[in-house]
Amino acid sequence: MAEQTSREAKRRIRRAVILTDGPAAAAVAAETLTLSQAWLGVEPPLVVVNNSCREDAMKPLSGGDIGEDRAPTLTALSQACDCLASGEAIGRLQAAGYTLARPDEIQLWVIADVTASAGDCLAWTARPAAARPAAISALLSMLAATVWRRMRIHVSTRGLLLAEPATEVLAARWARGLVDAGAEQVYLAGAVDAARLSWQPGVWQTRAATALAALLWSNVLFHSLSQSSLSNSCDHERPAADGDVVGVWSIGAAAWQSPLGQIRRHVAIRCAMRIVEQLKEQSQAWKISESSKVWRSDDLPPWEPPELAVAPERHRLVLESVVPLAPAAQIWGRQRPAWRGLRQLPAALRASAEKRAAQAHDEQYTPRGEWLGGQVTAWEAALEQLRQERLRPATGWPAVGLYQRELEALAAELQAACVTLEDWLEEAGRGFEAAAAGATQARQALEALCAGFPAPTRAAVWATLLQPWRWLKIAWAYWIKLPRCAQKYLDAVYHQGQARWAEANTHVLRQAYLAMAQVTHDHQAAIKKLYVALAEAQADLARQLDGLDAPPEPWDEAQLQRLAGAMLPEVWPAAWTLADHAPGAYGQSGRVKKQVPELARSETGQRG
Repeated sequence: MAEQTSREAKRRIRRAVILTDGPAAAAVAAETLTLSQAWLGVEPPLVVVNNSCREDAMKPLSGGDIGEDRAPTLTALSQACDCLASGEAIGRLQAAGYTLARPDEIQLWVIADVTASAGDCLAWTARPAAARPAAISALLSMLAATVWRRMRIHVSTRGLLLAEPATEVLAARWARGLVDAGAEQVYLAGAVDAARLSWQPGVWQTRAATALAALLWSNVLFHSLSQSSLSNSCDHERPAADGDVVGVWSIGAAAWQSPLGQIRRHVAIRCAMRIVEQLKEQSQAWKISESSKVWRSDDLPPWEPPELAVAPERHRLVLESVVPLAPAAQIWGRQRPAWRGLRQLPAALRASAEKRAAQAHDEQYTPRGEWLGGQVTAWEAALEQLRQERLRPATGWPAVGLYQRELEALAAELQAACVTLEDWLEEAGRGFEAAAAGATQARQALEALCAGFPAPTRAAVWATLLQPWRWLKIAWAYWIKLPRCAQKYLDAVYHQGQARWAEANTHVLRQAYLAMAQVTHDHQAAIKKLYVALAEAQADLARQLDGLDAPPEPWDEAQLQRLAGAMLPEVWPAAWTLADHAPGAYGQSGRVKKQVPELARSETGQRG
């Protein structure tokens, strides 16, 4: 049963789309497709999109200039992804005994021809050669968003630059553009290799296609290919040993005749197991003991990004400084309303207050929204910076446990801050209700006072004139009590606006902290998935190791473990570039931004 599970895991395969830019890129992609068909024995899950040249006269496709019109190329790439994700394509792979290694991912390989011979082809487009990497980057971003929106499939980008020492500057621009677009690895290949040997186009393009095909199907080839399956290939395409493909796997060496491929597999798996164990040990070193449940701020290093400070009071002051204040209180002054408008005075003042409140709300809405979005964005950026520092340090091993502990401390502080903000919001709500009740009471008093004045009718006037004992009371109400009641109502309206302003600010502050807590929770969930992935990787490596045959004498477990320990990097990540060591790549003048861990150095010098 274990052997059956191991065989099923070994036949997992990935899907890929190749986007070419230039004639040499199209040639390499075509040969890669042919090699993939021969190696896998089934139609490979690989689609080639030639966006820069036709097959006839090396002219651009209609709309093929990515810098001017991305729609045709984007449509072709989207259709390629649809084809790879179709049920028919998956069914053919399953019928051939393959399963998808990552059902939620499609690899996108960008092959760019930046050789000197491609200079004539640059006249195809209206844009200069230096502008094409940026245009490619924009296209990749659009494609990733389109595929994710339509199929919820992640597009992982990788790049292969076909370059020469003379085109180093342009190759560097392409590398920067691909890295900025999210490329996980960028590889270089060309006519001049690391030994300063110049090869004919057909030879080096074949070598580049062989290396690319090996990179595409390395997992399948490593476990499934045999010497006979590549018997029709040329020397540099043939595996160096059973299950080992030159250009992909190269681990270990021996001073005696040994099954090099088998030894390399043993050492590679043991080295990978040590790496996983080292990561888990780094995580366990920072885990808190079960007996202690209280976080102490002095146990943790200070937060580097100031955006990670959990300070509700400071954030409230910042928010209040950017949000316009409530309208100032109106002054009644020496206003003397006409007799005919006395009874409508409370309604008029109320309508004016509501209009001013609506205007204030419109003026305050945008600053509050901008502050909320900026605060959450800054928090996300700071957490991402912390994640990069902890999980991808420039030197040393990833501090997974420390990062998890910092996230838990942040989550605890945010939870306490949210409780405080709930209290603030309740207090602000009570203040607004009290201010609203005061405004209502003042308005009702003003309405009662205005209702006591004679109605603006002839009968009421004659009745008032015939009752001289009421004249003094009416005059006192008009000249003394009316200004006081009106001013009291205006003051109550002002206090109500202030309370509404404070309550709205507190509500936005609470929303910001809830969003920050959610972002932190997402990072915690990602860390938990990382622990699960480490455990799964450890179990998978153990199954692979159990499925391997024991190496012959004089190899034993101690020697294999010692060799694996010698290849374990002291720091992470170690500098190791495919450009300087892969066959067919020029090494001295090339620069590859993406680096992978150094597992071994051998005569062929490939990436482990």
